[in-house]
Amino acid sequence: MQPCPECGYADNRDGALTCNLCGRILRRERSPRPEAEAPPPRRAREDKERIPYVTELTPHPPVPPPPKPRAIPEGVLPAVVFGPLIALGILWAAHGMYVDFAEAERTNGPVQGNAVMVLLYMIGGKWLPTSLLAIVGLAFALVGVAGAFELVRFYLRVGPYRAGALERSIEDAPDDAE
Repeated sequence: MQPCPECGYADNRDGALTCNLCGRILRRERSPRPEAEAPPPRRAREDKERIPYVTELTPHPPVPPPPKPRAIPEGVLPAVVFGPLIALGILWAAHGMYVDFAEAERTNGPVQGNAVMVLLYMIGGKWLPTSLLAIVGLAFALVGVAGAFELVRFYLRVGPYRAGALERSIEDAPDDAE
C-alpha cells in the first residue's frame, strides 16, 4: 500500500495512479515507447573525399577581349554628310525650274515645280522643251548622289588600310641625311 503525501490516506494500492480519497495524482501514466527501428546503415562520409568541380573537369575557354572600335576612315564622314547635302541642294535649286504636268496643260503655261515633282518627272514625266536647266540640274543631282555612295564605298574598302599609313611611312622611311 502506498500512502498519499497530501491527505495521508494509506489504503491506496501500490500501483495506483491517483489517491482514492483526495484524487491527487500519485504517478503519471506513461505509455511505453515503441521500440525504434534501428537506423539504416550509413555509408562512409563522402565529404572527406574531394569532389572535383565542373570547372576542373572541363575548363572554360578564355573570354576573348572585346573588339577594338575602328576609327572612321578619312573622308567617309564628309562623303556621307556632304554628298547627299550637295545632291539635295541641287534638287532644291531645281525647285525653281519649270515642269510640264497636267495643270500646266490646263493653264497653257509652265508651272513652277518642287523637288518632289522633279523626282516624279525624272521617273517618267514630260519635260518642257525649254527646261534644259532642269535636266542639267537633275543630272548633277544624280551624279552627286552616285558620287557620294562611291566615295563611301571607296573609303570603306580602302580606309582601314590607310589608317596609320602616315606614321608607318615616317618610321620606315630611310634617313636621307646619312
